[in-house]
Amino acid sequence: MLLVCEWCQKIQDDLKLLNLPCGYLICKDHFDSITDTFDCFICKTHPVSKSYCYNMPKNRVKLAELDFLTIADSIKTKIDEILPIKNDPNHAVNETISFLINKIDLKRELTKLQYNTQIDDYFDKLIQDVKKIKLSVQDYVDMNLSDLNLEIIQTTFSQTSSLTDKLKPGYFDSKIELLRNIDTNKIDQVVNIFKVIEKIDFENKEFKFDPNKIFSINLNQILDLVKRDEAIEQTPMAKIIPKDNLTKQFGLSYIEELSNGDLVGVSDLHCGTLIIWNPFNTKLKEIKVSEKKIKFIKVSDNDEIVTVTNDFYVKIYRDESLVKMFQISSNRLKAIDTYSNYFVSADTIMNITLRDFTNGKIINTFKAPNFIHSIKVYRNDELLIGDNESICLWNLRTSECLKEFKILKRALSIDLLSENEIVFGTRDGKICCWNVNENKRLSSQTISKNPLAICKVYEKNKIFSCSEDGELRLWEKCKGGLIVSVKRRSKEVCFGKILKNKSLLTCTKTGLVTILKKI
Repeated sequence: MLLVCEWCQKIQDDLKLLNLPCGYLICKDHFDSITDTFDCFICKTHPVSKSYCYNMPKNRVKLAELDFLTIADSIKTKIDEILPIKNDPNHAVNETISFLINKIDLKRELTKLQYNTQIDDYFDKLIQDVKKIKLSVQDYVDMNLSDLNLEIIQTTFSQTSSLTDKLKPGYFDSKIELLRNIDTNKIDQVVNIFKVIEKIDFENKEFKFDPNKIFSINLNQILDLVKRDEAIEQTPMAKIIPKDNLTKQFGLSYIEELSNGDLVGVSDLHCGTLIIWNPFNTKLKEIKVSEKKIKFIKVSDNDEIVTVTNDFYVKIYRDESLVKMFQISSNRLKAIDTYSNYFVSADTIMNITLRDFTNGKIINTFKAPNFIHSIKVYRNDELLIGDNESICLWNLRTSECLKEFKILKRALSIDLLSENEIVFGTRDGKICCWNVNENKRLSSQTISKNPLAICKVYEKNKIFSCSEDGELRLWEKCKGGLIVSVKRRSKEVCFGKILKNKSLLTCTKTGLVTILKKI
């Protein structure tokens, strides 16, 4: 029931208002800040003793009820935590342990890529260890909660008694005594066991078959901290790769690799700055290229870093120093490639231009018949062009189309498989092999419903592919075509690359780079 304090006019519950001897009601809070004897708040004509007020029958009942409610609220919180465990201990244990087992199963799949057959036996052992803990936890819960009678405790919380009953001596004393006798330490210990199990998780570093370095908590001693597993190395690469470029221009090489293993990318903080990064010692070097955005980067055969910026300049760096620079057409570039001492570019109005790499002088330019989606230098002075409906082989000096291979959907990525063979990925999710000399298709497989935007040869007869849904595959070429040897999928992955040391590098749209140390 709500009443008004006759001193401050505040409206609040009757329990929080105490009676003065003269009959007025005032907030209990007013009593907390005054001495034991004071002049009446309202009358101002007679002294009042605080202790006398507290011992008045109505006030004594209210104060006892407030004490009861304070203790009851504290116990209720604990009961709410323990209630589902007490009502169905087996279900609670099963749910929590299943949650942990699911984490183990998920980690199993992520780690299989590196450890293959070894991983099943290892994680099965982890699950058996968890199941042993399950029995221990069940016994512990039963032992600690067997004496906890929730029905009696919850009945104690009931406030259906009349004021007459409450005025009876000792009415609240028995309730308070019952609640104070509850062993809340046991409740805390049981709840803590479940909380500890739920927090068990994996962290990332190089993997070792040691249970104490897999879980963040030791399975044999639930309260121990977990050390990191070392399966993969994950590094946030926000400084390395411009996130907007990754999402808008999926499949372009935004990470290149130098012969010494250093990676080259574009700074997210300053889009006109190159970042050279060693993934194993995390050392960073920055090269300011331009105030404008870097559109393309490429590492040439002799380890020169080629950059193309939005102000139409090509700048070439060797050992972090600018060695060459020239300006190109203002038409928007679609793709670039290099070979020997030549620089090849394709733009959005279908122009193909061959330039001298040393000074930028145009040697030849011609227009392709269809919109260009990908280019790849095939041999000296010969260029493969993927357009809307075919892959064509052009002579860069004579502007002659030497061969044409018809396809249903445009080729987004082309690479050389051998001296006479190429591999390419298409818009409709196909990976195809073509013998250029014989103008003959060797194989064609649909591997995704999404565009196959990266298709790169990383070793003789071995191919790496990445589709826009984040599915990565490693292929081996055999007589019957292509056979997938490894498959990995992550919806967030938008770029992948096989490094020179055979590590697999992937990057998400948020700029997180993951390096698997072995394919």
